[in-house]
Amino acid sequence: MRFGQIKSAKLRQKIIQSLKNNAAEAKVLLKDPVKTYATLRKAREKAGKIDLESFKALAKDFFVMLEMAKAYVRRDYRQVPVRTILAIIAAAIYVINPIDIIPDFIPGIGYLDDAFVIGLVLKQIRTDLQRFKDWQVDGEVEFVDDDYEILEDEDVIWLE
Repeated sequence: MRFGQIKSAKLRQKIIQSLKNNAAEAKVLLKDPVKTYATLRKAREKAGKIDLESFKALAKDFFVMLEMAKAYVRRDYRQVPVRTILAIIAAAIYVINPIDIIPDFIPGIGYLDDAFVIGLVLKQIRTDLQRFKDWQVDGEVEFVDDDYEILEDEDVIWLE
């Protein structure tokens, strides 16, 4: 079994339902830039501490996802649907929760569900993420932690 692959359909459904719940929380969180930044920062710190070789390649894309969400909150990068940002924040919420569907403290499999969530969101936002990477390469972004008001309030379209 590959890292982040969940074979049990029942377990996958539980994880997806948890992610949907997190999407609703992400919508509320996105209205508060300070709390959003704190959540994104915690997710980056936690993912950076996962010392599994098979997780590291996935973590690189996760870090870029988190940077895209930060750029959106700062209003530096708005060429992305808000549902993409909500999906990223929902994944961040999932990752920072140590007692999720498969608790993180279980050796060998504790981060399997976290990887599954990151992979699932990554598949959903792949095109948006590539556009952001291209935008970064063009040198049009400088990452700083500033506070900005969130004006948009779109409906969550999640895992359709």
